[in-house]
Amino acid sequence: MSIAKVREEMFNALEQEELDLSITIHNLLNNFSSGQEEQEATINLMYEYLTASIEMVSRYITLLEQKERVN
Repeated sequence: MSIAKVREEMFNALEQEELDLSITIHNLLNNFSSGQEEQEATINLMYEYLTASIEMVSRYITLLEQKERVN
């Protein structure tokens, strides 16, 4: 599989993850979080998770690009 194809698949997976998290946040805020503090904690938790996912994908893409330059 080419690096371009892997990159495309990773970005597609990340977009899906972002959509899933958006839906989860919406559901949590509307159905489960009762107070402002709980809502802020929910948003912060989801933000941290999404940020970690983006960083992981970015590192993986950087490694793939380095490998591509070597080959």
